[in-house]
Amino acid sequence: MATTNTETALMALMSLDWCTPLKNINIPYSQVGERSWYKITEDLFMSTVSHDMRSGNYLPDPDGPFVSQVVWIRCREALAVAMGDRHNVQCTNETRPPQLLLPPGADGTYRSIVDALGADNFWDRSALRGDNFRYRMIADVDETYTYYFSSQITPDDELPFAIHYTPERGRAEWEALGVS
Repeated sequence: MATTNTETALMALMSLDWCTPLKNINIPYSQVGERSWYKITEDLFMSTVSHDMRSGNYLPDPDGPFVSQVVWIRCREALAVAMGDRHNVQCTNETRPPQLLLPPGADGTYRSIVDALGADNFWDRSALRGDNFRYRMIADVDETYTYYFSSQITPDDELPFAIHYTPERGRAEWEALGVS
């Protein structure tokens, strides 16, 4: 199977509708264990669901699985956090996120993302497990892009350890069904 680079794969995936059947994805991928995650490149993954969330029917659909999110990770350990298997991660590399996943004018750092989104165009919250800090998230108001950071008090120059992209064209359909 031919390899795909991250930028090429992102361009293809970002042109998809939300909940596109995995069988309609025309780039190479491989399943990660027995989970609903699929690897595209070393730093790019897809998360899937067994049902077509657009229909409002939550029973497994024979056309599934369906792509629900595209996830970029800065280091391998970040995938375990994205999959819910680990509480936090400290990536030691300084790999910047792909420009396609950043707001215009951002360089990939926390401060540049916040500034590019604008004060009224994002939410910011921390994920906790019990009393333990897991990670900090910021997202655009449409939740098309969610950026994950390791520090509870995030330094301006911190890079995200992961970015989740949910196709925007599906968000309105999702909300119309009352899914949040």
